[in-house]
Amino acid sequence: MRALLEQLNLRTKMMLIAALALAMAAVPATLVLKQAVADWRVANGELAGLPPAKGLLQLMRSTQQHRGLANGVLSGNAASGAAREQAAQAVQAQWAPLEAAVADLGDAALSRRLAEHRRELSALLDAVQQRQLQAGESFARHTRLIEAQMGLVEDVAIASGLVLHPRADGYFLQDTVLRQLPPVAEALGQLRGSGMGLLTRREAGPGDRARLAALVARARSQGAAVDKGLRLAMGAAPDAALSGRLEAASRALAEGLAYAESRVIQPAELDEPPAQWWSRMTQLLDAQYQLGDRAL
Repeated sequence: MRALLEQLNLRTKMMLIAALALAMAAVPATLVLKQAVADWRVANGELAGLPPAKGLLQLMRSTQQHRGLANGVLSGNAASGAAREQAAQAVQAQWAPLEAAVADLGDAALSRRLAEHRRELSALLDAVQQRQLQAGESFARHTRLIEAQMGLVEDVAIASGLVLHPRADGYFLQDTVLRQLPPVAEALGQLRGSGMGLLTRREAGPGDRARLAALVARARSQGAAVDKGLRLAMGAAPDAALSGRLEAASRALAEGLAYAESRVIQPAELDEPPAQWWSRMTQLLDAQYQLGDRAL
C-alpha cells in the first residue's frame, strides 16, 4: 500500500486526500441536512397551526359575546337586541376563513368536527333570533359550544405540532395562550353573561351569588397560571412588550373581579345598570384576549 502511494504524483495524492475528507464529512453533513429538514417541517407545521388557533379563539370570543347579550335579551333587556344581532353576524362572518385555515392542516376529522360545530352554533343563533329558547337554556347551550371550541383549539395545537415546540419560550407561550388562557376568558365570559341577566331582572338568589363567586375564584386561579406561564416564557426569551401587556392584563383582572364582587355578588340590591356592567366586563375580557394576541 505504501509503495503504491509513493508511485502517485502530488496532484493525485492531493485529490485522494480531498476525496477521503469529503467522504468523512459526508456523514455528519447528511445528519445536519436531515436535522435541518426536520426542523423546517416542525416550524412549517407550527406556522400552519397559528391561523386556525387564532381563528378559534376569536370565534370563542364572539360566541361569548353573543351568549351574554342573548341572556340579557331573553331576560327582558330589549335595549340589547341590536347589539345581539350584530354579535350573531360577527360569528357567522368568521366561518369561511376559519374553515380554510383548519383545512390547511390536512386533518379531515378536524375539518368534519368544525363543520358539525358550525351547524350546531348556527342552529342556536337561529333559535335565539326566533325567541324559541328561555334564557337559561340559551346560556347552557352557548356554554357547551364554547367548551367544544376550547377543545378544538387544543386539537389544532396537537395536529399542528405546536404542543411539541422544542424551545422553552415557544413551549410556554403556546401552552399558556392555547391551554391556560381560554379557561380564564370563559370564566370571565360566564361572569359577564350571567351578571347581564341578573342585572336585567334586578334579582339574584343565594345560588346565583354562589355561582358567580365560584367564577371569580376560578378566574383568579387560572389567571395566576397564565401569569406563571408567561413569566416562564419571558425568562427564556425576555420580551418587554409582552411584559407590559401582562402587567396591564393582570391589573385589569384584579380590578375587574373586585368590581364584579362589589356590584353583583355582595350587594343586597342590584342597581348597577346592565349597559355599564357589560361595558366594564367587556373591557376586562378584551384585556385578556389582547394578551393572548400579543403572545402569539
